[in-house]
Amino acid sequence: DWHDFVDLAPAGSLPQTRTEDLVQAMQLITGRPLSAVPPTRWVWTELLHQEIVEHVQAVAVELLTRPEFSSPARVTAVTARALEVDRSHEGLWCAHLEAFIRTGDTHRLGSALGSAQIHLDGFDLAPSTVELLQRASRALA
Repeated sequence: DWHDFVDLAPAGSLPQTRTEDLVQAMQLITGRPLSAVPPTRWVWTELLHQEIVEHVQAVAVELLTRPEFSSPARVTAVTARALEVDRSHEGLWCAHLEAFIRTGDTHRLGSALGSAQIHLDGFDLAPSTVELLQRASRALA
């Protein structure tokens, strides 16, 4: 699947890649990369894991810049998949939460906010992220 992903979304040329190809690449994402490989058994997989995580993040961020991905439903579809790969990506959490705020879906917003707070805990967050987390909390009140 990784080779198919890279064929659809080649590193270094994401802005020129067709949206349909990027979407198809993201549909190949089904969870954390190399999760079946024990990290102590195959140490060399750590570099590949990091490469995969960074590439998936880059594809998700590129899709979020596309006009076709302005709807909350499309934003959450992309961010949910990308967050399965890296649950600590601040920018993806922000896009994810903002989409639920826009829809007024307080049930899903509450769930997403709780997850974001857990996975971003301990990070030095941007002031805009802190403000978004506060706004999301107020939307639930």
